[in-house]
Amino acid sequence: MANKAVIFDIDDTLIHTSDYSEINYKDTVFAMIEKVTKGRGLPERNIIRGKERLKRILNTNEDYIHGNAIQLLVNEYRMELLVSAMRGNTKAKDWLQRMDPEHIAEIGLEEFKKIKEVKLQRNIGTRDTLEFLLERNFKLGIVTTGTPRHQIEKLKLTGLYDYFKGHILASRDSAEVKPLPVLYNRVLAGMDADPG
Repeated sequence: MANKAVIFDIDDTLIHTSDYSEINYKDTVFAMIEKVTKGRGLPERNIIRGKERLKRILNTNEDYIHGNAIQLLVNEYRMELLVSAMRGNTKAKDWLQRMDPEHIAEIGLEEFKKIKEVKLQRNIGTRDTLEFLLERNFKLGIVTTGTPRHQIEKLKLTGLYDYFKGHILASRDSAEVKPLPVLYNRVLAGMDADPG
C-alpha cells in the first residue's frame, strides 16, 4: 500500500517571503553602510533616496532576481551613497575611495547572514500543520522553485528541514518548474506515495 503524502512549496506557503527579500536587502545595505562608515551612517535625505533606489533595483534588475544581489548593491551604493555620507570629511572620503569593493561585499554578506537569521520566519501554524500530518502518518515533501542550497538553508534556519526527510526538490532550471507533474511524481516516488 502506498504512503499518504502532502507536497508543499516553500516561499509564502511554509515560510513568509513575500516582502522578506526587499526588507532584508534594504536592512543589509544600511547595516553595511553603518559598518563601512564606522557608524557615520547617511544623512536623512540620502537614506530616503537610498531606499527609493534600492526598491527600484530590487524590482527591475535581473541580477537581483538571479543572484549577485550583494555585489549589485555594492556597485550601486559603494561610492555615491557612502562618500556622500562622509561629505566634508576628507580623511574618511580618501579612506573609503581606497577601500576594496570585494571587502565591502564581504561586509554586506556578513550583515545579510545576520539579518537573515533573525528575520526569516515560518508562517503561523506551519509547525502545527506539519506535526498534525506526521501524527496521521503522512509523508511530507517539497517541490519549489529556487536554488536548492538557498531553499534548504531557509528550511534549516526556520527549523523545518527535518520534517521533510530529504524529500525536497528545488530547481531553477526553466525546463523543470512548477507545476510540471514530473516534479511532483519524482518527489512522490521518493516517498513511495501514489500520485493517484
